[in-house]
Amino acid sequence: MKISSNKVNVPIDAGSLFDFLEDMQNYKQLMPEQITNWEATRDHCRFTIPGMTDIGMKIMQSTRNSLIHIHSDGKVPFEFDLHFKVKQANDQQEVFIEFDGALSDMLAMMAKRPLQNLIDHMIDQLRNQFA
Repeated sequence: MKISSNKVNVPIDAGSLFDFLEDMQNYKQLMPEQITNWEATRDHCRFTIPGMTDIGMKIMQSTRNSLIHIHSDGKVPFEFDLHFKVKQANDQQEVFIEFDGALSDMLAMMAKRPLQNLIDHMIDQLRNQFA
């Protein structure tokens, strides 16, 4: 299942944006406030979605000023990838998130809306972080 966020413009230089995105300790600022048990290092994070599951994520690849590739890590209910894609737009960065998850059809039906809401929340929080 693939889901994409809206594209947003972030009024910051590419280097500063990537310094933020390359440190998973910063991702707590992008998550909904319901997230609990947050733990993070520079390239890994783990948290709990109350009433649902624990999620682990790890930065797999970073292409400076254009892409951050994050993959599910540890025991998770399904494997997934998140891609933060960045494109220079004058003095701003155009950013969006792509989610690609290996979900069964039944799980995809139940999870599509919450996952869409999550990545939309994350991209809005990223824009707000630098507004």
